[in-house]
Amino acid sequence: MKYFLVSAFTVFICAAVHAQTKPVDFFILKNYQLKNPTGLPPGFNCLLISNKAQFEQVFDIDPKLKNDTLAPHFWREYVLGVAVAPSYYDIDLSIDKIDEQGHILNVYCSDSKGDRRDYLSTALVLVTIERSKHIKTIRFFKGKMQLMTLGVVK
Repeated sequence: MKYFLVSAFTVFICAAVHAQTKPVDFFILKNYQLKNPTGLPPGFNCLLISNKAQFEQVFDIDPKLKNDTLAPHFWREYVLGVAVAPSYYDIDLSIDKIDEQGHILNVYCSDSKGDRRDYLSTALVLVTIERSKHIKTIRFFKGKMQLMTLGVVK
């Protein structure tokens, strides 16, 4: 009986340790825009970009802000992003936090809707995170609602 209790306690402790999350540092990329925002479906569009060619196919640097723009280092970073379809409203998107839970990366984002404008604009937020060999899945959340799950291809 004593061995059973010790085994059960060990399993409980291992499960608790494995379920803990740890924060992940990220850096916000500014001054980028989507090349073709008209093709975006309604709602949150979650992105994982793992190489320069893929990044350059999807994004442009805003020409007015080219000198103040930092490029991602794909040999050591992934780019994560959230975009919404073009809207006449001022929409602010943010990635509030990212945490790691075992082989899963959780990305928490939010949005706020502002004033109506006379022109269409597309909200976009991009961040870089350090590459990790053991992350296999990335889940995007808005509040507690899961938006999308993406597999990480090495």
